[in-house]
Amino acid sequence: MSNELKASDNPSLEYLESRRGGKCEVCFKPADRHHLDEVGMGRDRTIPMKNHFMIGDLCRKHHIELGQIGEKRFNAKYDVNVWEWACRRLAQWIWDKSNEEENE
Repeated sequence: MSNELKASDNPSLEYLESRRGGKCEVCFKPADRHHLDEVGMGRDRTIPMKNHFMIGDLCRKHHIELGQIGEKRFNAKYDVNVWEWACRRLAQWIWDKSNEEENE
């Protein structure tokens, strides 16, 4: 038996996995998941953590740009709110999960 956690073992990992393969919120190109609450370089992203719930989808170019110019300037430049994106996506996921459970 493996000690490795699967996404279904923890809601934060399940949510993180569900967001794989998203499109950039700015340009709609293939995206990486960007943690709005920083995880930190070298930290194990495969362990459950609350930071996994606050993520946005950004292509590599926009991911780097956000890191370079900061969230406030990024939001102003693209007339967006990265926290609103994250909250809306999380709310939709919670809604979908609750409906799945009701239909089982």
